[in-house]
Amino acid sequence: DQPVPHDHAPPEFHGFNSVDITRFNYNGDGASFLCNSLSMFPCLKELNLINLNIKVIPDDVCGLQFLEKLDWSGNDFETLPETMKQLPRLKYISLCNCRRLKALPELVQLETCKKLKSIEGFPLCLKYLYAHGCESLETISFPLNHSIKHLDLSHCFCLKHEEHLITQFLTEGQNEEDSPRFACFPGTEVPTYFDKIGTGKAYTTGLPWPTPKLVGFDGCVVIACERGFRIQFSPLSYDYDWNYERYFHLYLQPDLFHCRDSSFHSTEEEEGGTSDHLVIIRRVKNISSSINKFGIQSNLQLSKEVRSPSAEIKACGFSLIWEDDMRDKIKTKKKKRRRPLDSLFS
Repeated sequence: DQPVPHDHAPPEFHGFNSVDITRFNYNGDGASFLCNSLSMFPCLKELNLINLNIKVIPDDVCGLQFLEKLDWSGNDFETLPETMKQLPRLKYISLCNCRRLKALPELVQLETCKKLKSIEGFPLCLKYLYAHGCESLETISFPLNHSIKHLDLSHCFCLKHEEHLITQFLTEGQNEEDSPRFACFPGTEVPTYFDKIGTGKAYTTGLPWPTPKLVGFDGCVVIACERGFRIQFSPLSYDYDWNYERYFHLYLQPDLFHCRDSSFHSTEEEEGGTSDHLVIIRRVKNISSSINKFGIQSNLQLSKEVRSPSAEIKACGFSLIWEDDMRDKIKTKKKKRRRPLDSLFS
């Protein structure tokens, strides 16, 4: 079917405030409902397309300028249109059981994102999650063997149990060699999870001899941002290289912008004068057994338009990942996966 131009939409559709098309259950092998265009419903306030195995949402969803609520649970799309950023009245989104969803667009300019209180039950295949500026967000739960490669929780100052969340992000995800994982959390100091901690941009430690098999590291960098500035990390904000496998050089290029509107200042910023964040890294790599020390060095590279020192690195730390530890964690994960099944026969 050809999309119906907005000016030629059937007149009987113009007055529709809601559309609800639902299958009773989601079937992973179910026939895909074709959704070629949404331009024929310009006055919609609510759109429910549930358990329809839809593979693609059309870009012209941006034409639903009155849309306030949508439920697209039980569908097979991998991404959502970037044009959703142009929906000014959207207040509620439900994407339950969208098992193939890999990335979400940055909807931080929408009112509902700022009111988000919890994130849980997202698909195992989801690789990118952005919740920058969700100042009401309190909890997030990572599923076992999650695939998150980049997570941005900057300026989510209501988050609870940050250290537990950081541990979950690092230890319960899928590890791929030469495919690092990055995250940004609010925080003022290197968490106790990291056992090698130093002030400033760099820290180095000696290794035991003979050296056990070293297969990677978890790292943390603390960045202090001046009051009135907001920091945000995109996937392009990170770059790195190795120096003879002894030193990991991390180059941070965040988006830093000045907030002239006082409504953007959180309570934490008002009280402390700075907005501190943690950059978290997991890097899995077979490292030479001949090295006798290991270190991390971080650099903050800001745009020339941003005056200095609007942000600076306060501290850094890391924990080394040994091959034996990795084996133990894999065994623990397998036990966790079996536990629900075992409980059925207990």
